[in-house]
Amino acid sequence: MSNANKLLVVAILQFGVIVFLLLRPAVTGATQPQVSQARMPPKSMRPAEVLGEPISEAEAERLADEVREKNMLAYRAQQARRAQRDRYLGRSRDPEAARFDLLWAEAGPTEALKAVGLSDNDRPALEKSIRNLRDKMDTAFAARAVLDEEAAAKGKVVYRVPADDAAGTAAISQFRDELTAQFGKEAAEKLLKGFHPTRYFGGFGRMDLRMELSEGPAATGGITAKIIYQNSDPETGEEFRGGSGPAESFAFANGKAIVDKMLAKKAELSGSR
Repeated sequence: MSNANKLLVVAILQFGVIVFLLLRPAVTGATQPQVSQARMPPKSMRPAEVLGEPISEAEAERLADEVREKNMLAYRAQQARRAQRDRYLGRSRDPEAARFDLLWAEAGPTEALKAVGLSDNDRPALEKSIRNLRDKMDTAFAARAVLDEEAAAKGKVVYRVPADDAAGTAAISQFRDELTAQFGKEAAEKLLKGFHPTRYFGGFGRMDLRMELSEGPAATGGITAKIIYQNSDPETGEEFRGGSGPAESFAFANGKAIVDKMLAKKAELSGSR
């Protein structure tokens, strides 16, 4: 190849390199994805929030009023449901409730008779009705108790009694009927003003009850059985009342049968170890 031809080839190659370098940005840019504007809706069809366009003060105030009204309605509905639930569970105190406790041992019937204007001759009939109510709830309460097997595996005695509103309502209804038959409707209603169901048998079936058997010092010395308990709302799990105390006191409020059941289970677990 002559020198002239060699010079021509070099010139052509240099020209090609220059052209490549000039066109490279365009090639590179062509490989990058481009955002298509063809599918974007017309500006007039886009919401103001997307466009970032301001709205009038009147419109802003109207929207704020709507939000406040919705929030207030939701709050009132929640408060109404809570008030209804409180009345159902007995959290709301009846302003006409009597000061005496009709079911409280000897003192209850004594104070009830005086408050209602009945005589001591009416005491046996009143005590019989109270005893019938207690016996019915005592048996049903212990029958519903479910052992916590996981706790039992660790040597603990824990029972749960699920709520049973229907059973409690039926027992109260029968109690009302007995009082009415014995003393008349007016006297029966006065007596029932001293009936405080939330204090007994898990609110007479309206609440779940958890019980754990424990031990503690006795007032007279030594060790005695104690019950740690918790009443809770069956719908929300919210605790209504809880505490601990001697097994005898717990038995008076929730029945002797359930306490005997717990003590028997404790003896069984102790014997198996």
